[in-house]
Amino acid sequence: MTTKTKLTITEKLRTRVDPKLLKEEVVFQLSKEQTEDPDILLFDDVRSTRLELTGGKGSSLGILNCIKGVFVPYYFCITTFAFKRMLSLTDIPKQIEKLDQLSDLVNTGKYDSEQVKSLEKEIYELAENIKNQISEIEFDEKLLKSIKGGYARLCEKAKIKDLSVAVRSSATTEDLKEASFAGLHDSFLNQRGEKDVIRSVKRCWGSVFTYRAVQYRILKKVPHSIAKASVVVQKMVFPTVAGTGFTIEIGTTYPGIHVAATNGLGEGLVSGEVTSDEWLFNSDNLKLIKMTCGSKKIQYQITESGSGIEKVPTNGNENRNGNENENENQNENEKKEQNENNSTTTKKKKYCLQIPMSREIAKLTKRVGLVYKQLFNYQFIDTEFAISPTPTIYFVQARPVVPIIYDKILTVDTSQINSEQEILVKGKYSLLGASVGKINVIKNFDDLATGKKVIRSEDIIVTSKTSNYWNQYLTNLQGIVSMEGSHTAHPMLIGRERKINCVIGCPNCIELLTPYEGQWATLDGLNKCVYLGKKKLIEANEETIFNQFEVVDIEELQDSESSLKFLFAFNRAIKDEKEQVWVANPNHPLEKILQEFFGEGLQIRRQLINESRKENNKLPEEKILNNSFKVIGGKICDSYQALDTVIKVFDKMDYEECKHFHKGYKNAVDQFLKSCEQFSLNTESWQKYVSTFIRMAGYMWLSFFFRTYLNIKVSKMANKLKISKFHFSNYSEILQKRIFEEDNHFRDSILRISQVIVKFALENQLDPLSIELDQIKDEKILEKITKLSQSFRITKKTNFRISSPIKETFKKITEQINIIGIEKIQAMKVITFEENLKIIREYEEYFVEDVELQHWLKLSIKARIQHCNMHHKKIRGQWIVKRALLQFAQKLSLKNEDDIFNFSVKELSHRFEFFKN
Repeated sequence: MTTKTKLTITEKLRTRVDPKLLKEEVVFQLSKEQTEDPDILLFDDVRSTRLELTGGKGSSLGILNCIKGVFVPYYFCITTFAFKRMLSLTDIPKQIEKLDQLSDLVNTGKYDSEQVKSLEKEIYELAENIKNQISEIEFDEKLLKSIKGGYARLCEKAKIKDLSVAVRSSATTEDLKEASFAGLHDSFLNQRGEKDVIRSVKRCWGSVFTYRAVQYRILKKVPHSIAKASVVVQKMVFPTVAGTGFTIEIGTTYPGIHVAATNGLGEGLVSGEVTSDEWLFNSDNLKLIKMTCGSKKIQYQITESGSGIEKVPTNGNENRNGNENENENQNENEKKEQNENNSTTTKKKKYCLQIPMSREIAKLTKRVGLVYKQLFNYQFIDTEFAISPTPTIYFVQARPVVPIIYDKILTVDTSQINSEQEILVKGKYSLLGASVGKINVIKNFDDLATGKKVIRSEDIIVTSKTSNYWNQYLTNLQGIVSMEGSHTAHPMLIGRERKINCVIGCPNCIELLTPYEGQWATLDGLNKCVYLGKKKLIEANEETIFNQFEVVDIEELQDSESSLKFLFAFNRAIKDEKEQVWVANPNHPLEKILQEFFGEGLQIRRQLINESRKENNKLPEEKILNNSFKVIGGKICDSYQALDTVIKVFDKMDYEECKHFHKGYKNAVDQFLKSCEQFSLNTESWQKYVSTFIRMAGYMWLSFFFRTYLNIKVSKMANKLKISKFHFSNYSEILQKRIFEEDNHFRDSILRISQVIVKFALENQLDPLSIELDQIKDEKILEKITKLSQSFRITKKTNFRISSPIKETFKKITEQINIIGIEKIQAMKVITFEENLKIIREYEEYFVEDVELQHWLKLSIKARIQHCNMHHKKIRGQWIVKRALLQFAQKLSLKNEDDIFNFSVKELSHRFEFFKN
């Protein structure tokens, strides 16, 4: 049987990758055969791509350095061949063999928990001993000469004596497709001089046997004996900005190019300490979908002197613009890079990159992803980059994204979410999935390490941030919520590997969730939020998740036959004796006075549209909006015309004209409500009320057609721009939450009075879940219910004669108590619209390059909300006028006071004039 030979990466580059994606000198090197395994490999040697020689980081740098258009800082690799050769001169290999034997025993599952603890203690003590021995190992002359020679070559290329370099671990077991060892092995930044470099190389080798690395290999059943370490020594880039580029949006699995960046060095972003700026691009055409401005509260920078880095706030408390004690051999360019990096006066709320630069990073990330796809068939990758002040984009890392594989994806059944008030916190990043658990706030790691805090299987833990030190505790829990973090933060990495749901980048989550300590909550990855209480979870398969990334469909108008069928089914369409079809709006009988108002409103529809159209764009005189109406069975009816015919009244209206129309509608409603609030029993007040009602009624008749026109226009634009349903919906939701909505105001009012009624019921030993209206004897509470019933549209009927819908209002209150539950109602903090505005991710911006779409979509949402708001304001004003008219009926000594609503407008005007005189 013939054994299939495994290809090296250099052979794969030669045989699998399109040469057009590679640099010319790389293509030339690949044509030559090189078999020697040296102690070090320089950046311009294509053999540095070989994983077995240079480990995960080294190999990825080698591959990056092969790709056309990609810049990589100068580097050299101390190979795994050198690692093995040095260890073979000691008895360390025998100790590693024993480490494997002990680890195999742990993974057999034959031992009880106490025996496993004993084995683990022995394992980690042995690993610590191996690490210390390696860190103190003596290099032979050959290796020392090679390292010094490699470092001298970097100094020569940079024209700097004692060049600052990064010394990074690059183990053969890291950055694998099946498991990512990212962050488990040590790296040392800003190292200067041969001594620093040699010491750091030894420490990198030793970090292969740290507690975290050993634990992770045991978890993934990777033998310790195959973990061989290479070390990358690379010219430090003192970046103004650093970040990551992914070929997938981790939190949603959207297959776009996701760029994240922060000021200074990238350590804060990779570790999750910094909430970074983000840009998401369509992978096909590199159009910008959204951008988010992160908090960037801290940044990492190099220290003022010597080797190493430090963390500083970005508020500009200290401004390091140079240092007289800098190494005298540091050249002017390096000083410039360092000084620009050290300036911490950058404002937190400004983006650290402009769009063209972030798009260039996305383009290069896409190219890197294509090479990795051809080389290894990796579906998605992530990269790390640093930008120098010149500015030059340097790529310093590329690796496969740990596969996101789900047997099933749980999401929250949002149909049972009754209010925004049930959302306790919202985050910026998450993993798909949902879980129910008890809130466990862990304010610092020491509480966990000392046993003061314990993580239970039912817990959703809440903390500022997590790190690799948490790994041993994050084995069995329901979810993680953290204040800071990015898409590369520790919770995201550990969450993907262990299938732990998480929502991170939640400002003030500790403060907000501490009052709910021990209470049940639901973590919702898809919507990046945490709900109070147990919510129903439903299954969504991968097909369902990916379907949401399809392009927005163009909205279609309902054809005339379907439209008529719908209208007749809901008794909106009526045929007269001549078989002509009429459409009732509103769909219930009205008093004579309201019939006149709505009838007059029909007469001015063309006028209202033309008020918004420019002089050269007025509606022609034609049969559309023919203004004929009938009163049938007390209902005011408009003659039926097909939807595609009526909607033509908005054809060829530009954005400014449509915006003017919307503003006209809003002003009409506001003027109506103002006339109601100022209403008094006199002719002038009455005439003002009549005129504002008629104008509002005219806009009401047109509103449906206007909203339909906007929706179709917006859907066509989104479809043409290839925007996904998912991002279109997300942006729509954000816009909606930024606009005051009476429907939400009503729900919040219901919640507030529910809390009052629960308190009353418990104080009076009544069951809040079954309390009846007649059991409430508190006049102040009854007054609140009555006021609520007259402030919002609660029933469909809106005529004057209806009674105050107190029973219907009380029913909605008790329904809310039963749905949410007594304890949650009591604990809930009702958030005002203004407070909610602060919670909304203020700096998340969608489609910023498609301003026309932004404008039209905002207008369409405003138009929908305006129409809903109108219904509530109309009923609110109507109750004010109703009470005044009933007083007037008493003055008129009407036998039945309600008869006043059957007076004509003209007749009531005469009566007001009569009483005036």
